[in-house]
Amino acid sequence: FAIDRLISEGYTHMFSIDGDGQHLASEIPKLVEVAKANPWDLVIGNRRLKSKTVPQISKFGRKFSNFWVQYQTGLQIRDSQSGFRLYPLFPLQTMNFVTVKYDFEIEVLIRLMWRGVNVREVDIDVLYPEGSERVSHFHKFKDNARISVLNTVLVIISLLRMHRSPAQLGLAAGLGVLIGCTPLFG
Repeated sequence: FAIDRLISEGYTHMFSIDGDGQHLASEIPKLVEVAKANPWDLVIGNRRLKSKTVPQISKFGRKFSNFWVQYQTGLQIRDSQSGFRLYPLFPLQTMNFVTVKYDFEIEVLIRLMWRGVNVREVDIDVLYPEGSERVSHFHKFKDNARISVLNTVLVIISLLRMHRSPAQLGLAAGLGVLIGCTPLFG
């Protein structure tokens, strides 16, 4: 796994960038600057989704995901779906993850927040080409299913962490089923 290798080679941080070409490498220094001042924090690039070519489903998906991140952690994030991130490796070295695809971004975000790692967001520019020129590796059915299952589990765990009553836990299970049946991304 990349995290173990980076730690064994003496690195303190790991940078991630989506492979669909929307992120601009020229924006990396913005995240590095924030990480230098806050080395223990997760730094996320908050995508400016103002272009006419940004798909509406992307805007909806971000709002929907942000809602569930706040529900699961009690903390507000502006772009929980951004794959443009600078991770501090120290808190990650003792964690084991069950996800490896698009769902990893949500799992690592939630679990770091549960551990008390601060999240800092930096506004970044992105490039969304016209729909016919856009490249995506996201599989609508498989990746939505993975993310939905993960969010179901995370909602239930978040409610267990809050020491809820049996009635509230029953509601959590019902919400988990609802989330599991609701696609997050288009």
